[in-house]
Amino acid sequence: MPIHDEKDEKRLNADIPNDLHREISILAAKKGVRLKALVIEAVELLLTKYRSYQLQQAWFHTRDDNPTKE
Repeated sequence: MPIHDEKDEKRLNADIPNDLHREISILAAKKGVRLKALVIEAVELLLTKYRSYQLQQAWFHTRDDNPTKE
């Protein structure tokens, strides 16, 4: 909400406890969002590593000089 004059600014400053409570709620929500983003990023990294491992294994099993190939 834009502040239009000093009266509005003083009224907003009088509501500091409510605003502070709102800030804490927003901060907690942001923290939850950050945690969720970190979890998603970690899962994506694990999936990427696993896919890379699968491709490496597929490449190893198709090589001509593979000692396990009969």
